[in-house]
Amino acid sequence: MKTKTNNLVLGALFSALSFVFLFLAGIVPGVEMTLYAVASAFPALMIIEAGRAAWHEEKQPSAIPGVLVYAVTVLLGFLIMPNKLAIVPYAMFFGIWGIIKYYIEKFNHPVTRNGLKIILFGGIFSIGYLGFREICFGNITMPELAFPIMLVAAVAVLMLYDYIFSLGIQYYIKRVHGGKL
Repeated sequence: MKTKTNNLVLGALFSALSFVFLFLAGIVPGVEMTLYAVASAFPALMIIEAGRAAWHEEKQPSAIPGVLVYAVTVLLGFLIMPNKLAIVPYAMFFGIWGIIKYYIEKFNHPVTRNGLKIILFGGIFSIGYLGFREICFGNITMPELAFPIMLVAAVAVLMLYDYIFSLGIQYYIKRVHGGKL
């Protein structure tokens, strides 16, 4: 019972923190990407904490608690935030990245892991790009090479973000749990 209560309280805390950073990303100009990145840590941290509790009870860890933190954050964003467009980067990429990473990191081969990350991100980026282009540009034509160049640049930024994300998770585990799960 204690573990379920702890997970519930931690999930509420992580959802609230994630929402605060998401809200700030919608109102503070110039540092949006940094705030989205910080907000994206909380679903991943919930997966770590709930997984740690599951391991101590000899149960299989799951990403569901992290998915719930993500879902609550997005729902709160749509209900409360004045700038609904500011939710889109979190909902489409930042919020779910820790969940995607949880499943991809289960593969032992680094080439497989990185290949899956690149393919998934390429798909997410392509959907976002095409949707944004249709909504914002309408009949304006872009140069043919614009999309491939932006995709390559975005994948490079993703790999850097993923590396920093991993370092942040390692730092959290080291500082909060003494390096042990």
